[in-house]
Amino acid sequence: MKSALAAIKPYISWLIVGATLFFVLKTLKERWQEVAAVQVEGSGWLLVGLLVTLLAHGWSGWVWCWILKAFKQPLGGWQAWRIYLITNIYKYLPGNVGHFGGRLAVVVQAGGSLGVASLSVLLEPLLMAAAALLVAILSKPGGFLPKIGGLTWSWQFLGLAIVLLGLHSPVSQWAIAWQMA
Repeated sequence: MKSALAAIKPYISWLIVGATLFFVLKTLKERWQEVAAVQVEGSGWLLVGLLVTLLAHGWSGWVWCWILKAFKQPLGGWQAWRIYLITNIYKYLPGNVGHFGGRLAVVVQAGGSLGVASLSVLLEPLLMAAAALLVAILSKPGGFLPKIGGLTWSWQFLGLAIVLLGLHSPVSQWAIAWQMA
């Protein structure tokens, strides 16, 4: 059984890419008139959106670099930032986990610990969630949640507290200390 799996393993990713392309092309074939009818207006806003997106990805890459540096991993600086941006493209492949696996593989290949690499990959989305909740709380009165009995801010702060507890809980601190030892 193991040899059969080893024989087909190199072709699995091509099968996934092929299936994805098939469904995208099938959808375009069925809906090409709707796609052709889309008119993009306000190209200035598109440029602003593109720049903000690029800045956000760049910043997230540097945050991941700093996480690796805090864990004393051999991969860091421009190299880690470049790897983050390259593997971020994998996010858009089916499954939405390829970017995590790619980062893990690169850190381990550079001589880092699999456990610490896993923690660095898990901390990055938790930090993003905390930052997004904080921005939502500070950006507009009443926030993003619907009012439920006048407790909108309470729900937002509860969400932020849960994310921050996930970052600073005794369990995560123990896991970090154990991986660093």
